[in-house]
Amino acid sequence: VILHPTDFSAESEQAFFLACSIARDQFAELVVVHVLSPSELPPGVPECQLLEEDSAAVRECRKNFHHLRSLAGDIPLSFRISVGYSVGSILNVAREEQA
Repeated sequence: VILHPTDFSAESEQAFFLACSIARDQFAELVVVHVLSPSELPPGVPECQLLEEDSAAVRECRKNFHHLRSLAGDIPLSFRISVGYSVGSILNVAREEQA
């Protein structure tokens, strides 16, 4: 499993192409993770309901994930949205995905 943290910037998209290349060469799944800051969530929404919420932040993530999927070709690809602080959240996803 190759993990690609993204903030959906142009620089991150360039890194995505490198991650795709590595995943293709290693016959690996590519997991894309985006971390939402707690301040991006609607007030009172627990993290466990994040994907059920139709917040602007989640809609934007889904739109960006769809764009990345269109660029990935035939690479096995999955997406994760996490809430918290970037470094800790990314490390947690890496552990969970065994990346």
